[in-house]
Amino acid sequence: MFKAIPYFIFQDANAAIAYYEEFFDAKLLSKNTADDPAFADMPEKIEKPEEISR
Repeated sequence: MFKAIPYFIFQDANAAIAYYEEFFDAKLLSKNTADDPAFADMPEKIEKPEEISR
């Protein structure tokens, strides 16, 4: 068993999570969405740094 902490930041993130649960017997321990208070001070849109965007 192992623990993974992926960040799904795409439109079909919930479908991806369901896929992992169905086909890999993954267990979702917690899920935070963008409206969670923990992300209240984050900008609306996060841009990739220039050096990664190349």
